[in-house]
Amino acid sequence: MNHRHQIVLASTVLVLVAASIALFREGTPTPTAPFELDEQSLMEVDSLPATDATRPPSPLNLNVSPYLAQTYGETVRKAELPGATIDALVAAGYANDICEQHSHSRPSDALSSGRPSAERASERFVREFSEQFCVGYPGVAERGDVVDALLARSGFDNEALVVSAAFEAVASGGSEDVDTLRTSMVEVAAETDSPFVFMTINELLASQPFRDDTAFPNTSLSDESMATAQRFSAMLATCSRFPICGQRSLLTVRSCMPFQCEPNGGVRGYVQRRLNKDEYHEAERMARKIAETQ
Repeated sequence: MNHRHQIVLASTVLVLVAASIALFREGTPTPTAPFELDEQSLMEVDSLPATDATRPPSPLNLNVSPYLAQTYGETVRKAELPGATIDALVAAGYANDICEQHSHSRPSDALSSGRPSAERASERFVREFSEQFCVGYPGVAERGDVVDALLARSGFDNEALVVSAAFEAVASGGSEDVDTLRTSMVEVAAETDSPFVFMTINELLASQPFRDDTAFPNTSLSDESMATAQRFSAMLATCSRFPICGQRSLLTVRSCMPFQCEPNGGVRGYVQRRLNKDEYHEAERMARKIAETQ
């Protein structure tokens, strides 16, 4: 991979993380139950209703386990291993964000009494999770830079080339051969063991110039609602395929903190609350389409 592709991938990956997280800021959390870190809540798979073509969830592997880390130190160690996966680096970025916010948070007795009870419950859940997870967090001044880590890696190979080319095509509004690149994106998504690569490619496939309008027939949804459903469909499909969407996974906590978390629900339940009924049904339909083709 040339240096230009490395820079494009490193920078756009982080932009996409931030943009995806920004989608999950308007949920309506519910009161929390007592905090208890358990393996089932970490590994929950938010599966779509079963179909014959639905691919079973990926087994735990080096790309999945970083999102299930139970301490900040564990997350960082995975990211610092030689040849660390892109998911290990992304999960470390999530961990840094969670713990950095916690380092500036108020004491539990200072939670705003003026907020709705669901927001207070969400904040309390995030605090209790962070108090356990963030032990040993050194502070923002000492943490590593994820972009530097991405640029230093040499193991991106074909997946990175395809993702980088797709980002460039979206940014420029086109590509010399969109159909060929779209085919390569679908092939990579079908074979990848990386939750991040899978979700990223499917978000890009819902964008121009790659969007296949025959896969998204006309509905009563507005353009804005359809775009929202498309973006969330990539997350629903990812949660169906990879066990990284339980209520206490790093992906879930980073997405919903501090005021939109439902302590007893994973990402799928969050998406269902975040979208209106028609948007959710369309997102679910599109996620099922992804499962059938990938």
